[in-house]
Amino acid sequence: SGSPRASSTGDLWLNRAAFATWLVVGVPTFIDILAGELTSARALAWAAMFVAFGAALFDCLRPGPISRTRRLVMMAVQAATGLGMMSVGTNGVAGAVLVILAAEAAVTFSAQGAWLWVAAQTLGITIVVRQFDSWSDTIALAGAYAGFQAFAIAAMSLAASERAARESLS
Repeated sequence: SGSPRASSTGDLWLNRAAFATWLVVGVPTFIDILAGELTSARALAWAAMFVAFGAALFDCLRPGPISRTRRLVMMAVQAATGLGMMSVGTNGVAGAVLVILAAEAAVTFSAQGAWLWVAAQTLGITIVVRQFDSWSDTIALAGAYAGFQAFAIAAMSLAASERAARESLS
């Protein structure tokens, strides 16, 4: 049995915002690739992960039912490719795609499950960023992304509770 996907006008805008964020996150690294700031191997790896993230995001957000197993696999693909893009790219901007994933976690898991997902992602961000930056910069960036992810969970949880309240009234 599949779980329902988003279909309201509000969900359409949230999905558009998710895709816009994914596309905009790619701009700085695509500019770096065109400027020759990444080796060919790193540029190819980054581009492949960027496309894989987008495909997995599309699969999770397109209309129609999706099985829980498939959703979890697509979310795992997004997490791995998001962290991978941060690792092989030239900047930490790619971490913004993990905020999209935090919003997905908020509607996929219980509140506790969503917070555990975000904690795992934040640990991943910390590990990736620490390879390139000082501890103070790592803590600052990981903390900022933790805050953005917390905001995404809160916003999606509020939207879900409002939707449930509307459905209950009708």
